[in-house]
Amino acid sequence: MKIFISYARIDKAYCMELMELLNDHNVWFDSRLHVGQNWWHEILKKLEWCEGFIYLLSPDSLQSSYCQREYDMAKNMGRVIFPILVRDTPIPKDLAELHYIDITLGINLDTLRMLLTSIHHAELSKIPKRAIGIIEKSDTTTDPMDAFTGGMDALKKGLFDDAVFLLKLAKANGYKSPFIKIDAVLEEAELHLNAQMEHIERERNYRHIVELIRTPITEKIGWEAYETFRAQYPNYDPDNLNKNQLDETHRIKKMYRFSLPLLEWCKVPSGKAEIVDTSKKGQRQTVVVPPFALSKYIVTNAQFTMFVDDPKGYHNKARWQFDPLAYQTYLKHPHPKDSKYEGDERPRTRVTWYEAMAFCGWLSDKLGYEVSLFSYSQWVRAFMGDDKRTYPWGSGFDKSRCNTRESEIKMPNVVRRYENGTSPFGIHDMMGNVWEWTTDISTDGDKKIIRGGSFTSPIERADPHFAYDIDPNTFHITIGFRVVHLD
Repeated sequence: MKIFISYARIDKAYCMELMELLNDHNVWFDSRLHVGQNWWHEILKKLEWCEGFIYLLSPDSLQSSYCQREYDMAKNMGRVIFPILVRDTPIPKDLAELHYIDITLGINLDTLRMLLTSIHHAELSKIPKRAIGIIEKSDTTTDPMDAFTGGMDALKKGLFDDAVFLLKLAKANGYKSPFIKIDAVLEEAELHLNAQMEHIERERNYRHIVELIRTPITEKIGWEAYETFRAQYPNYDPDNLNKNQLDETHRIKKMYRFSLPLLEWCKVPSGKAEIVDTSKKGQRQTVVVPPFALSKYIVTNAQFTMFVDDPKGYHNKARWQFDPLAYQTYLKHPHPKDSKYEGDERPRTRVTWYEAMAFCGWLSDKLGYEVSLFSYSQWVRAFMGDDKRTYPWGSGFDKSRCNTRESEIKMPNVVRRYENGTSPFGIHDMMGNVWEWTTDISTDGDKKIIRGGSFTSPIERADPHFAYDIDPNTFHITIGFRVVHLD
Protein backbone atom coordinates (compact mmCIF):
# COMPACT_ATOMS: atom_id res chain seq x y z
CA MET A 1 0.00 0.00 0.00
CA LYS A 2 1.19 3.56 -0.70
CA ILE A 3 1.21 5.36 2.65
CA PHE A 4 1.69 9.03 3.57
CA ILE A 5 2.77 9.71 7.20
CA SER A 6 1.79 13.07 8.69
CA TYR A 7 3.52 14.04 11.92
CA ALA A 8 4.89 16.94 13.90
CA ARG A 9 8.65 17.08 13.45
CA ILE A 10 9.06 16.88 17.20
CA ASP A 11 7.67 13.31 16.92
CA LYS A 12 10.09 12.23 14.19
CA ALA A 13 11.43 9.31 16.25
CA TYR A 14 7.99 7.67 16.18
CA CYS A 15 7.77 8.26 12.42
CA MET A 16 11.12 6.57 11.78
CA GLU A 17 10.19 3.60 13.96
CA LEU A 18 7.00 3.07 11.96
CA MET A 19 8.91 3.41 8.68
CA GLU A 20 11.07 0.43 9.63
CA LEU A 21 8.09 -1.67 10.71
CA LEU A 22 6.16 -0.95 7.51
CA ASN A 23 8.98 -1.90 5.14
CA ASP A 24 6.64 -4.15 3.15
CA HIS A 25 4.69 -1.07 2.09
CA ASN A 26 5.62 2.02 0.07
CA VAL A 27 5.84 4.69 2.77
CA TRP A 28 6.60 8.42 2.37
CA PHE A 29 7.01 11.20 4.91
CA ASP A 30 8.18 14.81 4.69
CA SER A 31 11.27 15.71 6.75
CA ARG A 32 10.42 19.44 6.44
CA LEU A 33 14.08 20.37 6.61
CA HIS A 34 13.51 22.58 3.57
CA VAL A 35 10.25 24.41 2.92
CA GLY A 36 10.16 26.21 -0.42
CA GLN A 37 7.57 28.18 -2.35
CA ASN A 38 6.22 25.03 -3.99
CA TRP A 39 6.17 22.96 -0.82
CA TRP A 40 2.37 22.54 -0.73
CA HIS A 41 2.35 21.51 -4.38
CA GLU A 42 4.76 18.68 -3.51
CA ILE A 43 2.56 17.62 -0.60
CA LEU A 44 -0.48 17.56 -2.90
CA LYS A 45 1.35 15.33 -5.36
CA LYS A 46 2.17 12.86 -2.58
CA LEU A 47 -1.41 12.95 -1.28
CA GLU A 48 -2.63 12.19 -4.81
CA TRP A 49 -0.10 9.35 -4.97
CA CYS A 50 -0.92 7.72 -1.62
CA GLU A 51 -3.74 5.33 -0.75
CA GLY A 52 -3.46 5.47 3.04
CA PHE A 53 -2.78 8.38 5.41
CA ILE A 54 -1.17 7.71 8.82
CA TYR A 55 -1.71 10.62 11.23
CA LEU A 56 0.61 10.55 14.28
CA LEU A 57 -1.39 12.20 17.06
CA SER A 58 0.31 14.28 19.74
CA PRO A 59 -0.31 17.65 21.43
CA ASP A 60 1.92 19.25 18.79
CA SER A 61 0.52 17.58 15.69
CA LEU A 62 -3.09 18.32 16.65
CA GLN A 63 -2.24 22.01 17.03
CA SER A 64 -0.01 22.09 13.96
CA SER A 65 -1.29 24.12 11.01
CA TYR A 66 0.47 21.93 8.43
CA CYS A 67 -0.55 18.59 10.00
CA GLN A 68 -4.17 19.70 10.21
CA ARG A 69 -4.05 20.89 6.60
CA GLU A 70 -2.55 17.59 5.40
CA TYR A 71 -5.23 15.66 7.29
CA ASP A 72 -8.08 17.79 5.88
CA MET A 73 -6.80 17.35 2.34
CA ALA A 74 -6.32 13.58 2.76
CA LYS A 75 -9.84 13.25 4.15
CA ASN A 76 -11.34 15.34 1.33
CA MET A 77 -9.47 13.25 -1.23
CA GLY A 78 -10.93 10.03 0.16
CA ARG A 79 -7.71 8.55 1.52
CA VAL A 80 -7.93 5.84 4.19
CA ILE A 81 -7.05 7.48 7.54
CA PHE A 82 -5.05 5.57 10.18
CA PRO A 83 -4.83 7.65 13.44
CA ILE A 84 -2.01 6.59 15.77
CA LEU A 85 -1.66 8.16 19.23
CA VAL A 86 2.06 8.63 20.03
CA ARG A 87 1.82 11.03 23.00
CA ASP A 88 -1.08 11.55 25.40
CA THR A 89 -3.52 14.23 24.22
CA PRO A 90 -7.31 14.62 23.92
CA ILE A 91 -8.46 13.07 20.61
CA PRO A 92 -10.83 15.10 18.39
CA LYS A 93 -14.19 13.40 17.92
CA ASP A 94 -13.82 12.77 14.19
CA LEU A 95 -10.49 10.98 14.72
CA ALA A 96 -11.59 9.08 17.84
CA GLU A 97 -14.50 7.63 15.84
CA LEU A 98 -11.97 6.09 13.42
CA HIS A 99 -10.65 3.79 16.17
CA TYR A 100 -7.12 5.08 16.74
CA ILE A 101 -4.16 2.91 17.80
CA ASP A 102 -2.40 3.86 21.05
CA ILE A 103 1.41 3.46 21.09
CA THR A 104 2.17 5.99 23.86
CA LEU A 105 3.91 3.24 25.83
CA GLY A 106 5.71 1.92 22.76
CA ILE A 107 4.87 -0.40 19.88
CA ASN A 108 4.18 -3.98 20.95
CA LEU A 109 2.92 -7.06 19.12
CA ASP A 110 -0.74 -6.19 19.73
CA THR A 111 -0.55 -2.60 18.46
CA LEU A 112 1.58 -3.63 15.47
CA ARG A 113 -0.89 -6.39 14.61
CA MET A 114 -3.78 -3.90 14.82
CA LEU A 115 -2.03 -1.49 12.45
CA LEU A 116 -1.04 -4.14 9.89
CA THR A 117 -4.53 -5.66 9.99
CA SER A 118 -6.11 -2.24 9.40
CA ILE A 119 -3.85 -1.59 6.42
CA HIS A 120 -4.57 -5.08 5.02
CA HIS A 121 -8.34 -4.57 5.28
CA ALA A 122 -8.01 -1.18 3.58
CA GLU A 123 -6.10 -2.78 0.71
CA LEU A 124 -8.80 -5.42 0.28
CA SER A 125 -11.62 -2.86 0.34
CA LYS A 126 -10.05 -0.85 -2.51
CA ILE A 127 -11.68 2.41 -1.42
CA PRO A 128 -11.86 4.69 -4.49
CA LYS A 129 -10.10 8.06 -4.58
CA ARG A 130 -12.03 11.28 -4.98
CA ALA A 131 -11.02 14.04 -7.32
CA ILE A 132 -9.32 16.99 -5.61
CA GLY A 133 -11.18 19.64 -7.63
CA ILE A 134 -9.89 23.19 -7.16
CA ILE A 135 -8.02 22.51 -3.91
CA GLU A 136 -4.65 22.54 -5.69
CA LYS A 137 -4.97 26.19 -6.69
CA SER A 138 -6.85 27.62 -3.75
CA ASP A 139 -4.96 26.02 -0.88
CA THR A 140 -1.33 26.28 -1.90
CA THR A 141 -0.70 30.04 -1.94
CA THR A 142 1.20 31.47 1.02
CA ASP A 143 1.29 35.08 2.14
CA PRO A 144 4.70 35.71 3.80
CA MET A 145 3.27 38.22 6.30
CA ASP A 146 0.55 35.78 7.37
CA ALA A 147 3.13 32.99 7.69
CA PHE A 148 5.41 35.19 9.84
CA THR A 149 2.51 36.25 12.08
CA GLY A 150 1.45 32.63 12.46
CA GLY A 151 5.01 31.62 13.28
CA MET A 152 5.29 34.24 16.03
CA ASP A 153 1.93 33.19 17.47
CA ALA A 154 3.15 29.58 17.56
CA LEU A 155 6.33 30.71 19.35
CA LYS A 156 4.31 32.46 22.05
CA LYS A 157 2.31 29.27 22.59
CA GLY A 158 5.44 27.11 22.80
CA LEU A 159 4.56 25.30 19.53
CA PHE A 160 8.11 25.39 18.21
CA ASP A 161 7.58 22.80 15.48
CA ASP A 162 4.78 24.82 13.90
CA ALA A 163 6.75 28.03 14.42
CA VAL A 164 9.77 26.72 12.49
CA PHE A 165 7.57 25.51 9.64
CA LEU A 166 5.67 28.80 9.30
CA LEU A 167 8.80 30.94 9.59
CA LYS A 168 10.46 28.85 6.87
CA LEU A 169 7.39 29.39 4.69
CA ALA A 170 7.58 33.13 5.34
CA LYS A 171 11.24 33.21 4.36
CA ALA A 172 10.76 31.04 1.25
CA ASN A 173 7.91 33.26 0.06
CA GLY A 174 9.93 36.46 0.30
CA TYR A 175 9.29 37.91 3.76
CA LYS A 176 11.16 41.21 4.06
CA SER A 177 11.51 43.71 6.90
CA PRO A 178 13.95 46.59 7.36
CA PHE A 179 14.05 45.86 11.09
CA ILE A 180 13.62 42.10 11.57
CA LYS A 181 16.21 39.50 10.58
CA ILE A 182 14.08 36.49 9.66
CA ASP A 183 17.12 34.16 9.87
CA ALA A 184 17.76 35.19 13.48
CA VAL A 185 14.13 34.56 14.45
CA LEU A 186 14.18 31.21 12.66
CA GLU A 187 17.44 30.22 14.35
CA GLU A 188 15.95 30.92 17.79
CA ALA A 189 12.83 28.89 16.96
CA GLU A 190 14.92 25.95 15.72
CA LEU A 191 17.06 26.08 18.87
CA HIS A 192 13.94 25.68 21.01
CA LEU A 193 12.57 22.96 18.72
CA ASN A 194 15.77 20.90 18.88
CA ALA A 195 15.85 21.15 22.68
CA GLN A 196 12.22 20.07 22.87
CA MET A 197 12.85 17.16 20.49
CA GLU A 198 15.80 16.01 22.60
CA HIS A 199 13.70 16.14 25.76
CA ILE A 200 10.82 14.17 24.23
CA GLU A 201 13.14 11.48 22.88
CA ARG A 202 14.93 11.27 26.25
CA GLU A 203 11.61 10.92 28.08
CA ARG A 204 10.40 8.36 25.52
CA ASN A 205 13.45 6.15 26.06
CA TYR A 206 13.23 6.59 29.82
CA ARG A 207 9.57 5.49 29.87
CA HIS A 208 10.41 2.36 27.86
CA ILE A 209 13.10 1.51 30.41
CA VAL A 210 10.71 1.99 33.32
CA GLU A 211 8.22 -0.30 31.57
CA LEU A 212 10.91 -2.99 31.27
CA ILE A 213 11.83 -2.64 34.95
CA ARG A 214 8.25 -2.92 36.20
CA THR A 215 7.70 -6.09 34.15
CA PRO A 216 9.20 -9.04 36.12
CA ILE A 217 10.28 -11.02 33.06
CA THR A 218 12.27 -8.07 31.62
CA GLU A 219 13.32 -6.45 34.90
CA LYS A 220 17.00 -7.38 34.57
CA ILE A 221 17.13 -6.11 30.98
CA GLY A 222 15.53 -2.88 32.15
CA TRP A 223 18.17 -2.23 34.80
CA GLU A 224 20.95 -2.90 32.26
CA ALA A 225 19.30 -0.43 29.87
CA TYR A 226 18.97 2.10 32.69
CA GLU A 227 22.70 1.99 33.41
CA THR A 228 23.46 2.76 29.74
CA PHE A 229 20.84 5.53 29.74
CA ARG A 230 22.26 6.98 32.96
CA ALA A 231 25.74 7.21 31.44
CA GLN A 232 24.34 9.56 28.78
CA TYR A 233 21.84 11.41 31.01
CA PRO A 234 23.28 11.30 34.55
CA ASN A 235 20.88 13.92 35.93
CA TYR A 236 17.66 12.73 34.30
CA ASP A 237 15.79 10.41 36.64
CA PRO A 238 12.26 11.76 37.32
CA ASP A 239 11.13 8.47 38.88
CA ASN A 240 14.22 8.24 41.14
CA LEU A 241 15.28 4.86 39.77
CA ASN A 242 18.85 5.31 40.93
CA LYS A 243 17.99 6.37 44.47
CA ASN A 244 15.57 3.51 44.97
CA GLN A 245 17.38 0.80 43.03
CA LEU A 246 17.76 -1.41 46.12
CA ASP A 247 14.00 -1.37 46.65
CA GLU A 248 12.96 -1.02 43.01
CA THR A 249 10.04 -3.46 42.87
CA HIS A 250 7.92 -1.57 45.41
CA ARG A 251 9.06 1.94 44.55
CA ILE A 252 8.96 1.79 40.76
CA LYS A 253 5.40 0.48 40.71
CA LYS A 254 4.38 3.41 42.87
CA MET A 255 6.42 6.03 41.06
CA TYR A 256 5.45 4.85 37.58
CA ARG A 257 1.87 5.88 38.16
CA PHE A 258 2.93 9.53 38.46
CA SER A 259 5.33 11.52 36.34
CA LEU A 260 5.60 15.30 36.32
CA PRO A 261 6.94 16.63 32.99
CA LEU A 262 10.37 18.31 33.29
CA LEU A 263 10.74 17.48 36.99
CA GLU A 264 14.44 16.82 37.35
CA TRP A 265 16.45 17.07 40.55
CA CYS A 266 19.93 18.56 40.75
CA LYS A 267 21.79 17.27 43.80
CA VAL A 268 23.67 19.86 45.85
CA PRO A 269 26.14 18.29 48.33
CA SER A 270 26.68 19.63 51.82
CA GLY A 271 28.90 22.70 51.87
CA LYS A 272 29.39 26.27 53.02
CA ALA A 273 27.44 29.35 52.00
CA GLU A 274 28.17 32.96 52.88
CA ILE A 275 24.92 34.77 53.64
CA VAL A 276 23.95 38.24 54.86
CA ASP A 277 22.62 38.32 58.41
CA THR A 278 19.92 41.03 58.37
CA SER A 279 19.61 40.89 62.16
CA LYS A 280 23.23 42.06 62.45
CA LYS A 281 23.09 45.09 60.16
CA GLY A 282 24.05 43.23 57.04
CA GLN A 283 27.08 41.41 58.38
CA ARG A 284 28.05 38.31 56.45
CA GLN A 285 28.37 34.93 58.06
CA THR A 286 29.31 31.50 56.80
CA VAL A 287 26.87 28.67 57.39
CA VAL A 288 27.05 24.96 56.62
CA VAL A 289 24.18 23.84 54.38
CA PRO A 290 23.10 20.16 54.57
CA PRO A 291 22.75 18.30 51.26
CA PHE A 292 19.58 18.89 49.26
CA ALA A 293 18.21 18.58 45.75
CA LEU A 294 16.81 21.59 43.89
CA SER A 295 14.51 21.26 40.88
CA LYS A 296 16.49 21.86 37.72
CA TYR A 297 13.77 24.12 36.33
CA ILE A 298 11.25 26.64 37.60
CA VAL A 299 7.75 25.12 37.92
CA THR A 300 6.12 25.29 34.48
CA ASN A 301 2.62 25.95 33.18
CA ALA A 302 2.19 22.26 32.37
CA GLN A 303 3.26 21.16 35.85
CA PHE A 304 0.95 23.62 37.60
CA THR A 305 -1.95 22.61 35.34
CA MET A 306 -1.56 19.00 36.53
CA PHE A 307 -1.88 20.28 40.10
CA VAL A 308 -4.99 22.30 39.25
CA ASP A 309 -6.65 19.46 37.31
CA ASP A 310 -5.97 16.72 39.88
CA PRO A 311 -9.00 16.11 42.17
CA LYS A 312 -6.50 15.73 45.01
CA GLY A 313 -4.72 18.93 44.02
CA TYR A 314 -5.67 22.59 43.96
CA HIS A 315 -9.38 22.15 44.75
CA ASN A 316 -8.84 19.65 47.57
CA LYS A 317 -9.47 21.64 50.75
CA ALA A 318 -6.94 19.53 52.62
CA ARG A 319 -4.23 21.16 50.48
CA TRP A 320 -4.74 24.47 52.29
CA GLN A 321 -4.63 23.31 55.89
CA PHE A 322 -0.91 24.04 56.31
CA ASP A 323 -1.73 27.61 57.35
CA PRO A 324 -5.02 29.17 58.62
CA LEU A 325 -4.46 32.19 56.40
CA ALA A 326 -3.93 29.91 53.41
CA TYR A 327 -7.33 28.29 53.86
CA GLN A 328 -9.02 31.66 54.31
CA THR A 329 -7.38 32.86 51.11
CA TYR A 330 -8.57 29.78 49.25
CA LEU A 331 -12.17 30.30 50.42
CA LYS A 332 -12.08 33.91 49.15
CA HIS A 333 -10.42 33.00 45.85
CA PRO A 334 -11.02 29.30 45.07
CA HIS A 335 -9.62 29.47 41.53
CA PRO A 336 -6.08 30.22 40.34
CA LYS A 337 -5.30 33.23 38.18
CA ASP A 338 -4.49 32.47 34.55
CA SER A 339 -0.85 32.64 33.54
CA LYS A 340 -0.33 35.47 31.06
CA TYR A 341 2.32 33.66 29.04
CA GLU A 342 1.30 30.45 27.26
CA GLY A 343 3.43 27.38 26.55
CA ASP A 344 3.86 24.18 28.54
CA GLU A 345 7.53 24.89 29.22
CA ARG A 346 7.26 28.52 30.30
CA PRO A 347 7.41 29.36 34.04
CA ARG A 348 4.03 29.41 35.77
CA THR A 349 3.56 32.99 36.95
CA ARG A 350 0.79 34.88 38.80
CA VAL A 351 1.05 32.36 41.64
CA THR A 352 0.78 33.40 45.29
CA TRP A 353 3.03 32.06 48.03
CA TYR A 354 0.10 30.08 49.43
CA GLU A 355 -0.53 28.45 46.04
CA ALA A 356 3.16 27.57 45.71
CA MET A 357 3.12 25.90 49.14
CA ALA A 358 -0.11 24.04 48.32
CA PHE A 359 1.60 22.74 45.15
CA CYS A 360 4.52 21.52 47.29
CA GLY A 361 2.14 19.61 49.56
CA TRP A 362 0.43 18.00 46.57
CA LEU A 363 3.74 17.04 44.96
CA SER A 364 5.01 15.62 48.26
CA ASP A 365 2.04 13.26 48.39
CA LYS A 366 2.54 12.25 44.78
CA LEU A 367 6.26 11.52 45.11
CA GLY A 368 6.24 10.00 48.59
CA TYR A 369 8.78 12.40 50.08
CA GLU A 370 8.69 15.98 51.33
CA VAL A 371 8.95 18.80 48.83
CA SER A 372 9.05 22.48 49.74
CA LEU A 373 10.29 25.89 48.62
CA PHE A 374 13.98 26.66 49.05
CA SER A 375 15.65 28.81 51.73
CA TYR A 376 18.14 31.67 51.40
CA SER A 377 21.14 29.56 52.41
CA GLN A 378 20.16 26.80 49.95
CA TRP A 379 19.82 29.38 47.17
CA VAL A 380 23.29 30.83 47.80
CA ARG A 381 24.84 27.37 48.04
CA ALA A 382 23.24 26.22 44.77
CA PHE A 383 24.12 29.50 43.03
CA MET A 384 27.78 29.90 44.05
CA GLY A 385 28.93 26.35 44.72
CA ASP A 386 32.35 25.90 46.28
CA ASP A 387 34.13 28.49 44.15
CA LYS A 388 31.89 31.44 45.15
CA ARG A 389 30.86 32.36 41.65
CA THR A 390 29.76 35.87 40.80
CA TYR A 391 27.33 34.45 38.25
CA PRO A 392 25.94 30.92 38.07
CA TRP A 393 28.08 30.14 35.00
CA GLY A 394 31.27 31.71 36.37
CA SER A 395 32.79 35.19 36.14
CA GLY A 396 31.79 37.92 33.72
CA PHE A 397 28.22 38.91 32.88
CA ASP A 398 26.81 37.53 29.63
CA LYS A 399 23.24 38.47 28.70
CA SER A 400 22.97 35.45 26.41
CA ARG A 401 23.13 33.17 29.48
CA CYS A 402 20.12 34.56 31.37
CA ASN A 403 16.86 36.46 30.99
CA THR A 404 17.20 39.81 32.77
CA ARG A 405 16.36 43.33 31.62
CA GLU A 406 19.68 43.45 29.75
CA SER A 407 18.55 40.55 27.54
CA GLU A 408 15.65 42.68 26.23
CA ILE A 409 13.36 39.66 25.81
CA LYS A 410 10.62 41.29 27.90
CA MET A 411 8.80 38.06 28.74
CA PRO A 412 9.57 34.77 30.52
CA ASN A 413 11.54 32.33 28.39
CA VAL A 414 11.06 28.55 28.30
CA VAL A 415 12.80 26.97 31.26
CA ARG A 416 15.27 24.86 29.24
CA ARG A 417 16.49 27.82 27.18
CA TYR A 418 19.79 28.63 28.92
CA GLU A 419 21.85 25.46 28.85
CA ASN A 420 24.96 27.67 28.92
CA GLY A 421 23.84 29.60 32.00
CA THR A 422 23.40 26.87 34.60
CA SER A 423 24.79 26.90 38.13
CA PRO A 424 27.69 24.66 39.28
CA PHE A 425 25.12 21.91 39.88
CA GLY A 426 23.28 22.22 36.56
CA ILE A 427 20.35 24.36 37.76
CA HIS A 428 18.66 26.68 35.25
CA ASP A 429 17.46 30.29 35.64
CA MET A 430 19.13 31.18 38.92
CA MET A 431 19.45 34.69 37.51
CA GLY A 432 16.39 36.25 35.94
CA ASN A 433 13.43 34.85 34.00
CA VAL A 434 11.03 35.10 36.99
CA TRP A 435 11.31 35.84 40.69
CA GLU A 436 10.95 32.78 42.92
CA TRP A 437 9.11 32.36 46.20
CA THR A 438 11.16 31.06 49.17
CA THR A 439 10.43 29.77 52.66
CA ASP A 440 12.07 32.85 54.19
CA ILE A 441 10.03 35.53 55.94
CA SER A 442 10.50 39.24 56.57
CA THR A 443 11.82 40.53 59.89
CA ASP A 444 8.31 41.49 60.99
CA GLY A 445 7.06 38.01 60.08
CA ASP A 446 4.20 39.20 57.87
CA LYS A 447 5.77 38.96 54.43
CA LYS A 448 7.52 36.34 52.32
CA ILE A 449 10.78 36.65 50.40
CA ILE A 450 11.36 36.32 46.67
CA ARG A 451 14.78 35.97 45.04
CA GLY A 452 16.52 35.58 41.69
CA GLY A 453 15.28 38.54 39.66
CA SER A 454 13.09 38.42 36.56
CA PHE A 455 13.01 39.41 32.89
CA THR A 456 12.24 42.99 34.00
CA SER A 457 15.04 43.18 36.59
CA PRO A 458 18.49 44.68 36.05
CA ILE A 459 21.28 42.22 36.73
CA GLU A 460 22.01 43.77 40.14
CA ARG A 461 18.64 42.57 41.44
CA ALA A 462 19.32 39.01 40.28
CA ASP A 463 22.22 38.82 42.76
CA PRO A 464 21.73 35.83 45.13
CA HIS A 465 21.74 38.14 48.16
CA PHE A 466 19.14 40.58 46.78
CA ALA A 467 15.56 39.99 47.92
CA TYR A 468 12.11 41.55 48.10
CA ASP A 469 9.72 40.96 50.98
CA ILE A 470 6.12 41.02 49.76
CA ASP A 471 2.62 40.00 50.85
CA PRO A 472 2.13 36.21 50.40
CA ASN A 473 -1.14 36.93 48.55
CA THR A 474 0.76 38.76 45.81
CA PHE A 475 0.51 37.39 42.29
CA HIS A 476 2.38 38.93 39.38
CA ILE A 477 3.55 38.13 35.84
CA THR A 478 7.17 38.24 37.07
CA ILE A 479 6.82 35.81 40.04
CA GLY A 480 6.98 32.01 39.96
CA PHE A 481 8.63 29.30 42.08
CA ARG A 482 10.68 26.11 42.12
CA VAL A 483 10.85 23.21 44.58
CA VAL A 484 13.44 21.51 46.76
CA HIS A 485 13.75 18.34 48.82
CA LEU A 486 16.35 17.20 51.31
CA ASP A 487 18.69 14.66 49.79
